[in-house]
Amino acid sequence: MVLLFPLCNITICIYKEMNCYMPLYFARKYMASESKTCLERKRMKQKKDQVLTRYIGRPGRFADLINVNCFHGEDIVKPEDLQVLPGETKRIIKDKNGTVITISRFRDILRVASAQNIFIVVGCENQMKTHYAMPVREMLYDALNYTEQVDQIIQKHRESKDWKSSEEFLSGYAKEDRIKPVITMLLYYGDEPWDGSLDLHGLLEFGENEYLKEYVPNYKINLISVKSIEHPEAYQSDLREFFGVMKHASDMKELEDYVQENKERLTQVEEDLVDVFSELLGERKRLKIVTKEQEKKGEKVDMCRAFDQLEERGRQRGIEQGIEALVMENLEEKVDRERILGKLQKWFGLNQEQAEKYFERFAVVKQ
Repeated sequence: MVLLFPLCNITICIYKEMNCYMPLYFARKYMASESKTCLERKRMKQKKDQVLTRYIGRPGRFADLINVNCFHGEDIVKPEDLQVLPGETKRIIKDKNGTVITISRFRDILRVASAQNIFIVVGCENQMKTHYAMPVREMLYDALNYTEQVDQIIQKHRESKDWKSSEEFLSGYAKEDRIKPVITMLLYYGDEPWDGSLDLHGLLEFGENEYLKEYVPNYKINLISVKSIEHPEAYQSDLREFFGVMKHASDMKELEDYVQENKERLTQVEEDLVDVFSELLGERKRLKIVTKEQEKKGEKVDMCRAFDQLEERGRQRGIEQGIEALVMENLEEKVDRERILGKLQKWFGLNQEQAEKYFERFAVVKQ
């Protein structure tokens, strides 16, 4: 909260969240900086969502996602069974005064699957942070899809005028009409465990009237936590490698072991899998550099080699930071050049030429 008041002809800002006082000029500058940071974070999240949506939305992967999470791993839905639906679902209604109200929602991915007498609408939402009202948000998505299906059926009856009873005419919907089930999967890729409610009842205040739960329909969300998938091996596509790497990404030793155990499948991967790793692992620039080197040679990306190179570059960067610290500290203590070069050769295994190059590089920074 920001409060402004005049004091001695100078406007002072009390920035309560910071528990401090500052001139308005600096307060504006601070808030502008905060606003810029928020915009940058929003852009980063949008970029991650876009890359993940493009990756997951490929027919083979999305069919695999459906089979594992909706059909217990059975190979029911094939890539060719999927049809793309518009991501926007819109509903236009009028209130009692005739005012038009438009309800519009956008999904990251929306497909209709028709396979083996199964007809379902499947949506997927990407989420980087816990959304504490997610059950209500997803319930609205699904309700709009159901409403859209009902409206389409009503329109067909209006055009054909094939009602068989006054009830059907009143409803606009025949007794035998059926709509497709709608399933929404929530793909959560945040660093922290999801700590929000997984169903509508978890958001409702029943108080001492717990018996009311019997009369209030519940709605559950289908959470897929990218970084804690229990059985990545259940997937047939490269989602197996995606979930496997993401599961072990926070522990370098675990990641090394996983990469070695799955070397054969990680040797040649698609470019969009590299893109999603680059965005979600927080190693975007460095991972892009090492994979581009392979792409320039016309090779498919070898993620085993890429991770090895990434680790080696990280190790080298750590060594260089140690060398820089030694040079800077010794220069501050007025240690002469020759002694510093001797320490670099002794402690870091450098030859004379390498030690001199590092000294010149970091001594310039000090000056």
